[in-house]
Amino acid sequence: EPFLVKNQVQQLSISIGIAEYPTDATSPAELIEAADLALYTAKRSGRDRVCLNSG
Repeated sequence: EPFLVKNQVQQLSISIGIAEYPTDATSPAELIEAADLALYTAKRSGRDRVCLNSG
């Protein structure tokens, strides 16, 4: 929903990528990579999306 900041209309959207340990990764670096891939999938799907890595 749009809102005003200093008399200017602002609108926020969010995309989230989620990965689970140990389902999607066995190390911190792999977990970040899996979450990053999920994030890019969410962004490609449109605004205001959450994507869970499918392992």
